[in-house]
Amino acid sequence: MGEEQRFFKARQLLFVDLPDLVRVERYLKERTAYEKRVFFNIPPESELPPPPKPLDFDALRKKYQAQGIRMVPDGYFATADQQVRLLITYMPGKGLRRAQKMKTAVEHAVASLPPAGFAPDLQVRYTGNVENLLEESAALVADLEFSTAVVLLLEILVLLIFFRSWLGTLALLASLLAGVFWTFGLSYFLISFLNANSAFLASIIIGNGINFGIILLARYLEERRRGSNNEEAIEQAMRMTAPATLIAVLNHCYL
Repeated sequence: MGEEQRFFKARQLLFVDLPDLVRVERYLKERTAYEKRVFFNIPPESELPPPPKPLDFDALRKKYQAQGIRMVPDGYFATADQQVRLLITYMPGKGLRRAQKMKTAVEHAVASLPPAGFAPDLQVRYTGNVENLLEESAALVADLEFSTAVVLLLEILVLLIFFRSWLGTLALLASLLAGVFWTFGLSYFLISFLNANSAFLASIIIGNGINFGIILLARYLEERRRGSNNEEAIEQAMRMTAPATLIAVLNHCYL
């Protein structure tokens, strides 16, 4: 903070409260007038009034030194007892990737010192916008993973109960996951990242995207249980569900 200290020191009187400036100005005028009368002996020394009451400049200086967080002489922000010091770094630009790179670089710099080599109880902690962004992102990812896992487990349970078929459920989930991976794969290249509003699209896509597969699988299993072979069941399921499913998809996209 050396440059900031020099800037402040050169302009320190601009930060003094107006009442204190008025007191200083009044004292200087009175003292200057008194010294002039003494120097020119006007009036004679025997008739000279007493000098103005001295102004305690040390008290004023201490008053402003005690306000807020002060900078210690070596140029670091610190608390009054100097037990906590603050080092501020600035990140060029914005974004989660930049924040992660910056946090990693700072952690490597701290680990290379290391802090314990200076004092056994020395601790380094992080705060500010970058740290908040990383912590919020980590919490969001944890919530997203949990919600996605819950949705998948519930869907698997419901499908098993309804269809009573392990193979059919696994086939449906495989096609569902393929569609989800394609969706987020394209999103990565077209959008590159998700925010707090769009991060939960995984569970939404799984919940909505499985509907078309459920319709097809239900029709296929109906045909199989009626005695149709595999080829006939697939053909009948596709022929009977494709037009209605296509209209539903188009209607969903339009809305």
